Amino acid sequence: MFFKRRSFIITSFVLLAMLISTFGSAFAATGPSVSNIYTYPPNTAEQVDGAISQLLRRDGEVQLQFNTNGLEPGGAYTLWIVAFNNPGACSGGGVGVCTGADLGNAAADVSAFWGAGKVIDNAGGVGNFRLTVEEGVTPGQVLFGAGMLDAQETEIHWILQSHGQASDDPTTLYLQLNMFEGGCNPECDDVQFAVHKP
Repeated sequence: MFFKRRSFIITSFVLLAMLISTFGSAFAATGPSVSNIYTYPPNTAEQVDGAISQLLRRDGEVQLQFNTNGLEPGGAYTLWIVAFNNPGACSGGGVGVCTGADLGNAAADVSAFWGAGKVIDNAGGVGNFRLTVEEGVTPGQVLFGAGMLDAQETEIHWILQSHGQASDDPTTLYLQLNMFEGGCNPECDDVQFAVHKP
């Protein structure tokens, strides 16, 4: 069951990294990293107008602002982190280019884990996520790997997952805001993403 689940998770993320070589110039940044946010799936991705992701790398931690729109009012969402801790070992899209093929690349030292969850409580569908991730510390559910290990050198991908309308049941709502594909109402879908190269 574990290996079946891991295979499903990898399949969920594999299309995300396929666009990196296509959008790489948009993702690259010096100093504080600023990235556009795109709709999911990557093979039909479109830039989300007015949405932006910012990543500030500090000593031992990264700080994220994921400010987006076009979300479902009253919907429950989770933000997931995919950390390529050794991006120089990626080879899926060429030397040093991390793609879905590298999720199973032990040398790339990949980890995926929960970052944040929230209910969209405004009619405009605006969602603002802010969080800090420390080296080696995972703030919630871990899908695989040991978290982000190097704040300066890790390549970080953010994936926003929809869990449908927020439930009135506290137990279900907890699942919707904290677990991968938790409390789907009626379905869970990856809806947006951003990429920050080191």
